[in-house]
Amino acid sequence: MAKMNSPFGETIDMRGHAAALIFFVFTALASLTASANAHEFTVLIATPNSGPDAGLGLTTYHGFIIAAGERDSHPDETADGHLGGLDVNVHRFDSAAEGAAEALRVRLEEGDVDVFVTISAGAIAEDLREVADAAGVVTFASADLPFDGSPSEAASALEFAEAFEEHFDVAPDRDAAQGYQAARRIDDAVRPFDSAANTPGLQQRLQATANGMTW
Repeated sequence: MAKMNSPFGETIDMRGHAAALIFFVFTALASLTASANAHEFTVLIATPNSGPDAGLGLTTYHGFIIAAGERDSHPDETADGHLGGLDVNVHRFDSAAEGAAEALRVRLEEGDVDVFVTISAGAIAEDLREVADAAGVVTFASADLPFDGSPSEAASALEFAEAFEEHFDVAPDRDAAQGYQAARRIDDAVRPFDSAANTPGLQQRLQATANGMTW
């Protein structure tokens, strides 16, 4: 029924009310979605995940996950962890795959990646960062660690080494430490903004730790 009479003798056009209600519902849902998205972000971490150096990729990822689990956890969480006070989803990208640069370009077209980091060095890592930068994604490379030798033997890395061994039943190597430090740098960059949307701001703060950071 398009129209009905009110108790006061007025004729009410229900089509207008229905349209207004639908608009309100969609607006509310859009607002809730935007709010949820503002409190989470996605990191794509590039390491060799296939071939002879595949182990490097896995241990680096594990180091990253340790850092993402150190702070800001909450009940019923569905993300991979938290960095900068926000939920973070961590995805892996195989830098050793054939045609990696083109594969990355296609992957970034999905539009869900906020931060891209390369851990391995060399020309391919530079090519990948160029692709990510052209896509408007916050992009950075791994930095020097603040210690020499094994993390298990460095005083500043003992807490990390203990947490890593507790989770994965093996002592961390320097590749794991690189993943951990990359996550710590992201945490440091994101936290002041409470968002991953400020691309220039995040890029600037990541550049400030390009030579490493104190653990």
